[in-house]
Amino acid sequence: MPAGSSQLFMVSWGGAVARVGQEASPLSARNARFVVHPFGMWEDPADDAATIAWARGFRDDLAGFATGAVYLNFVGDEGEARLRAGYGPGSYERLAEVKADWDPENLFRASGNVPPARLAEAA
Repeated sequence: MPAGSSQLFMVSWGGAVARVGQEASPLSARNARFVVHPFGMWEDPADDAATIAWARGFRDDLAGFATGAVYLNFVGDEGEARLRAGYGPGSYERLAEVKADWDPENLFRASGNVPPARLAEAA
């Protein structure tokens, strides 16, 4: 692990999380045994390549154990497909419908944005 404030976040999953049905909330992959995320953090631009390589290498090392699901708290600006994977089948569309009613102007869009259904259709 790079020197400094980088960290590995590994949390046991399942239990109460797994006992809730997919329809109860948009959180997908409730059957995963762990949530894992390498946090590559650094201050010196000279460390960019090494720290990014460490985080990506860690991800690659664990790829054989991954479910392929996405935990949305760990997603940056990675595109709509990655967001859809995090919400799971049908949830993204349900959220878009809710936003069409409650946030039709897409005011709440800072991270993990799901555009209101009517805006998504117009795009």
